Amino acid sequence: MSSEIEDLHEALFGFRPKKQGTAYERLTAIVLATRGWVDVTHDTTPTLHGKLAGHQLDVTGRLPSG
Repeated sequence: MSSEIEDLHEALFGFRPKKQGTAYERLTAIVLATRGWVDVTHDTTPTLHGKLAGHQLDVTGRLPSG
């Protein structure tokens, strides 16, 4: 089944991601970056200080003001 988000992703990037939700995540990162957010990253797995395991984050970023 095709979604509008997947259609838009395919129009922009020329392919449909295999994993469900990836198109939405990637397009969200693009919107944040174009709205002025900085250090925008899609699909990261940081390990926090004091934690043994990393936690997968779909989209991260921050406002320029911090």
